[in-house]
Amino acid sequence: MRSMIVNIFEMLVAVFVVVGVIGVIATGIAMMSNPYGGGGAASLLYIIGGLVSIVMAAGVIYVLLDIRDNTRRTANAVEALMKKAE
Repeated sequence: MRSMIVNIFEMLVAVFVVVGVIGVIATGIAMMSNPYGGGGAASLLYIIGGLVSIVMAAGVIYVLLDIRDNTRRTANAVEALMKKAE
């Protein structure tokens, strides 16, 4: 059950990354076309900043999921060593 929830969470993170990238790019393009949006430089900085923040947030989530997986494998390995030692 836990692994199913983690797998669903990983899929949700991937979906949120795709939706976030589409949203950032669409908003950046809308800023370019809006005369009060700040112009091309502001929209380019918005797109770059948005993409960097999405990548960093997704990276942190994936690192946390990898830490969970490695901790589970380490616990299983230690448990197997303890059973072998007995």
